[in-house]
Amino acid sequence: MMKNTKMMTLVAAVVAGLALANMPVHAAEKTITLGSTGVSYPTSYKENDKLVGFDVEVANKAFAAEGYKVKWVNGDFDSLLQQLSSKKIQGVSNAVAYNKDRAKQYRFSKLYATYNQQVAVPKDSKAKKVSDLAGKTVGAVQGSTSIKNLNAYNKKVDVRAFESRDDAVTAANGGKVDGVTNSGPILKAVIKDKQLALKMLPDKIAADHDGAVFTKDASGKKDAKTFNAGLKKLYKDGELQKLSHKYFGEDIINGKALK
Repeated sequence: MMKNTKMMTLVAAVVAGLALANMPVHAAEKTITLGSTGVSYPTSYKENDKLVGFDVEVANKAFAAEGYKVKWVNGDFDSLLQQLSSKKIQGVSNAVAYNKDRAKQYRFSKLYATYNQQVAVPKDSKAKKVSDLAGKTVGAVQGSTSIKNLNAYNKKVDVRAFESRDDAVTAANGGKVDGVTNSGPILKAVIKDKQLALKMLPDKIAADHDGAVFTKDASGKKDAKTFNAGLKKLYKDGELQKLSHKYFGEDIINGKALK
C-alpha cells in the first residue's frame, strides 16, 4: 500500500511537471521610454493626473499596435531634446517639427501631422496681420522652430522665448507680450478650450511637418521603424484621423507620408 501511494505521488508530480512545461510562456512586456511636456494642450497635457493629448495618444496606440508599452517622462521641450541627445530617453513625441538641423541630431519618424504656423494676438489688438506687429514682442516656445520661422517671415517682430507653450499663451492672453506664435490648429484649440481673449491673424508663416524623434544610432533606427509600422496601421484603420478631429476639430494628418 505504501509503495502504491509513493508511485501515485510520483506519477502525479511527473504529470504536473509536464503540464507546466506545456503551458504557454508569456514574453516580458516590451517598454519604450518617451518624453513629452505634459503641459502643451492639446498635444500633451494632464487630465485627472493622467497624461493625454494628440501626440501622447498617437504614440501610445502606435507602439501598442506593435506590442510595446510607453513609459512617459515629462519636462520642458528643450530639456527633453537634451535628454534624448544624452540617451536618457529613447524618443520625444510632442509635435516635433522637422528641420534640417534637428534631422542631423535625431532620427525622425514619418511626418504624420502638418500644421500651418500662425500668430494669435489679444482681441483688443489693432494688429490685422503680422506686419502690424513690427517692433512688438511675440512669444514662442524655447527651442521650437516657431522662432526661426517667425524671424525669417518678418525680422521686425521681436520674439521672446518661453519654456512652455502654456507660458507663452498665458503671457499673450495677459498682455505681457503682444502675441504668441505656434501652429494654427494648436492655438485655435487652446483658445477655444480655455476661452481666451485671443484672436488669430490670417498670415500662414510656415508649414510645419511634425513627427516623433528618436536617437540616431541603431537602437533609434529600430524604434523609429517600430513606430512607423504602428502609425501606418493607425492611418489605415482611420484611427489617426479620429484622433486629429478629437483634439483639433480638423484633419491635420499627412496621408502622403503614411501610404
